[in-house]
Amino acid sequence: MRLRPVLLAAVAAATMATVLTGCSSSNEDKVRTALSEYLDEVGEQDYREACGYVDSTAKQKLGGDCASALGKRYADLSTDVRDDLDEIDVNDVQVKGSTATVRDGDLEVEETTKTTKKDKNGKKKTTTRTSHHAAPDVSSGSGFTLVKSGENWLVRDGI
Repeated sequence: MRLRPVLLAAVAAATMATVLTGCSSSNEDKVRTALSEYLDEVGEQDYREACGYVDSTAKQKLGGDCASALGKRYADLSTDVRDDLDEIDVNDVQVKGSTATVRDGDLEVEETTKTTKKDKNGKKKTTTRTSHHAAPDVSSGSGFTLVKSGENWLVRDGI
């Protein structure tokens, strides 16, 4: 009968470890989503929306009007870079408490191409190919730092 409390303690510890791991993963996913959305909005030149993913400290550094400041900051991005920002994959996130970092090398662009050809019998066959390449550096080599604000993650550095 003495094994029961030990068994219950082991189950409780395993459950707690699962919960804690789940929270960490959830934060990483939220960081990935927030940074991807921010970069997508920059690529689309929707700076007002992009500002919704910017931390108040970063907004203060940008000056009075966040959207105008981002417009100036990213004015020289080429069409190709803007298109790449729409397809960003965030591969690795380092979360420590309420701060997360993403290195430039952890950003990739996913490209999907479809090719349609006719086979010997005249039937169309579509082949889909996905490839990845390094994302354009829009953080001037510093990567990105995000901070937790309530349930959301916001970009603080790398803008």
